[in-house]
Amino acid sequence: GTAARGSMEVVETARIPLVKYRDAATGVDVDVSFDVESGLRTGRLVRRYMAEHAPLRPLVLVLKFFLAQRGLNETFTGGVGSFLLQLMVVSFLQQRYRTDRATGFASAPNLGALLLELLELYGRDFNYAVTGISVRRNGAYFPKRERGWQYPSRPNLIAVENPDDTSFDVGKNSYNIGRVKRAFEHAHQRLVVAAAADDWRETCLLGKALDLGVLNDRVAAVGDL
Repeated sequence: GTAARGSMEVVETARIPLVKYRDAATGVDVDVSFDVESGLRTGRLVRRYMAEHAPLRPLVLVLKFFLAQRGLNETFTGGVGSFLLQLMVVSFLQQRYRTDRATGFASAPNLGALLLELLELYGRDFNYAVTGISVRRNGAYFPKRERGWQYPSRPNLIAVENPDDTSFDVGKNSYNIGRVKRAFEHAHQRLVVAAAADDWRETCLLGKALDLGVLNDRVAAVGDL
């Protein structure tokens, strides 16, 4: 595609230097890297996770849009980038499936319920200070101190092992994870209140967490191409 005027940006300080731009036709943000083989491996890994976990793609799309509306979707500004977000969702699904197996209860594949549970986990329950995340071998949690991933100046960073390079903490540059946590907690509270209201069937519950007007405008613009 063609870059929108004034949208081209070179990010040299990222772990993997990037050229970022916004596609003029669709308004979609694009990241381009060069001569980085790990990107191809990561792409194959994510496609495998999507094949294994049907809810992964829709959950990531909703959460990516949620974070973008709050300026929290870019790693180089301390937010949660796409790969980190995908690993967080994969871990959530792995832990949920493990609970189902342990209890013998098969949870209903309801995307709304999954979104609510995920917001509750990362907005309220997850202990960022001491717990790290791995998605290898069906997923596990581990003590951050065992990997040397506790940083005194930022003790509440999220720690997520890169399954392609287990020595690398994908979350260590997401220094605004506290804002992400608060955004998730607030969204969870709003959705719970909305779902308990008498008129919940007449309400777009997702609209309590997302500005859907922006999404509708973008969809309409793409449809007119």
